[in-house]
Amino acid sequence: MVKHWLSYDEQITLLQERGLNVADTASAAEFLSRVNYYRLSGYFRYWQVDPMAGNNRFLDGSSFEDIQRLYEAEQDLVAVCDEVLHPIEVLLRTRFAYYYAQRVGTIGTFARGDGFTQSPDPNDERVEEHALANLDRSKETFVSHYRDDSKRATLTASMPMRACPSG
Repeated sequence: MVKHWLSYDEQITLLQERGLNVADTASAAEFLSRVNYYRLSGYFRYWQVDPMAGNNRFLDGSSFEDIQRLYEAEQDLVAVCDEVLHPIEVLLRTRFAYYYAQRVGTIGTFARGDGFTQSPDPNDERVEEHALANLDRSKETFVSHYRDDSKRATLTASMPMRACPSG
């Protein structure tokens, strides 16, 4: 299905044509300009007839304002959870890194999967691949420096030793 660019007002019109009640179109357009239609569209699904089958009509009585309130409530919950959970996550990561380095080793050992048990199934992802993928996924600024060092150390450690030519 080809999607065409729509202005915020046209997006509101499309939603209204699909049966969504919009009490304040200017406020709804302003909200979409901050949040994005497609981010909000995931919430629309709960008020639509059968979006999985392509029926994007809204159920009777559905309103933009209800969907907006749900989105905002979820964002508030995310902020509270992040405020509470982030320090716990940092604490757990700190403790893990401290004890892991003390017992297993420092630079590169995590990325090589040292100290972890590899699955006996040869089709399972290798521990070191999983570790490197987790490092790649991190959004922490400081991780990029250590990730690059760990990858270099891992690649160097996994390279076969070569005989040096006599000279």
